Amino acid sequence: MNTSTIFTLIMVLIVAIVGFALLSQTSTNNTDNDTQTEQTDQLSVRSATTNDQGAFITLSDGTERQVASAVPFEEDNFEEVQNYREAFVSPDNTFVAFSGSGFEESFVQVYSAESDRLYDKIFGVFDRWEANGRLVIESCNLAGEQCTTKASVSGDRPWEVRETTEQDSDDGLDNGTIRSSFNARTDFVSAISQTDQLSVLSQTIKSSERFVAGTGPFTMFAPDDQAFASLSRAEINRLVPANDLQARQDFLQNHIVAGSYSYEQLLDLTSLETVNGTALTLEERSGSIIINDNIIITAADLETSNGVVHVIDKIIR
Repeated sequence: MNTSTIFTLIMVLIVAIVGFALLSQTSTNNTDNDTQTEQTDQLSVRSATTNDQGAFITLSDGTERQVASAVPFEEDNFEEVQNYREAFVSPDNTFVAFSGSGFEESFVQVYSAESDRLYDKIFGVFDRWEANGRLVIESCNLAGEQCTTKASVSGDRPWEVRETTEQDSDDGLDNGTIRSSFNARTDFVSAISQTDQLSVLSQTIKSSERFVAGTGPFTMFAPDDQAFASLSRAEINRLVPANDLQARQDFLQNHIVAGSYSYEQLLDLTSLETVNGTALTLEERSGSIIINDNIIITAADLETSNGVVHVIDKIIR
């Protein structure tokens, strides 16, 4: 065998070795990619359930997890402080809506498999998951005489809900935001007192004397009754103490902005400042305005003689 033949054989052998190494590396990469895909697929819910201990989920990889605990009173003659009754998995298996009650108030809590997080309570009764992933709940007053339907802002954030009405489509509003108006001589304080869902705020205003200087116009971000109901009694006593007029006035001023801003005008803004100097951030998500990252305007443009009122679902702190 001559030198040229030996050299050729050596080169063929080297090429074969390199080719085998590259093939092995490709196979390893494919395995890694498959593993990553499988891990991504695990971010979904296989099933969810509730019992007297709390709320539970099972992920697609078989992992079982308790995401919330029931909180009973020790005394037998009291109802539970918090219990979970049913679990409803979203159409895409990304979220679970757990229905429950606490202090005789019904609520819904959304769990996200993607973030492994249980979000704040939404007061009301679970109605349904829509095909697009939006959550729909029904909220009624204690007497059960007045009920409203609330739907989530989008299928990506089902824990953010707002009130919806049939009139929305007639007004060309596809985002479920309510608009209303009062007599031209009705100021925003009187308008709030005439709005059923703002009864707690109205009582706070009545006990706070003259809480803002000037004649306006003003924009009032008015927390609805559910916003107060979601707070503990200790938090309410701290925010609006019965024996501290200045604290109540500060609380109200924290929800008022100088100048009149309609919903459309707010869509063009990214920040505002209240009359007592609190900074507010504004962000548009799916046609809705979100204040300070988690406060939703649920009813907009309640026009009054000295400004405008927008109803919000949480307290501004």
